[in-house]
Amino acid sequence: MPRFVVIGNLCVDTLIHPDGRREESVPGGSAFFGTLGLRLWTDEIGLLARMGEGYPESAIARLAEAGIDTVGVIRREMPSPGNGFPLSAMTLRSATRR
Repeated sequence: MPRFVVIGNLCVDTLIHPDGRREESVPGGSAFFGTLGLRLWTDEIGLLARMGEGYPESAIARLAEAGIDTVGVIRREMPSPGNGFPLSAMTLRSATRR
């Protein structure tokens, strides 16, 4: 039984690079990233989230392979919410300064 449970959403992101290139169907969402962040400190994690059609099943499989309990991922017959993120030069500069 997990000691911690991450509750949130799973959405499909689209990354838009400065040169116009697009990466579609990138796993995202608060539950996905929260789980990855918490995994740095513990392996006693459960994930509780809805997963719509189009969310990469491989992302959930990789979380399970990392020891995260994915029993609480509920598959729904509905589109996964999505977000588009333009990766501007400012965004890239900010990310490299950390």
